[in-house]
Amino acid sequence: MRILNITELRKWSKDNGFQDSWWVSVNGRIIDDPIKLGEVPKEGDVLLLNTSLSGTGKEEWIVCRYPGYKTQEEKIQKEKLKNLPTTKQILALEFFGVTKEGYAQ
Repeated sequence: MRILNITELRKWSKDNGFQDSWWVSVNGRIIDDPIKLGEVPKEGDVLLLNTSLSGTGKEEWIVCRYPGYKTQEEKIQKEKLKNLPTTKQILALEFFGVTKEGYAQ
């Protein structure tokens, strides 16, 4: 599944000659009426389908990457990185003689 931000969505739809009219799914629930890209919700898992593709057999729901959106993989990676020491902390540990085996890397 593609993940595009609003600018990339605009370019993609323009390049394909599509209108700025989108079906929207937020957290698995489809909104009743099509909207424009400027009205896209900025919370939850947002999927978009251009109305020009409806009923063509080429339907493709696209994940909307709005500011602050993270994929599940990105959330997992961030959680892993959260527990690692920063470069500043590593330098301090090494200054005091702690080897790499002495801290999580």
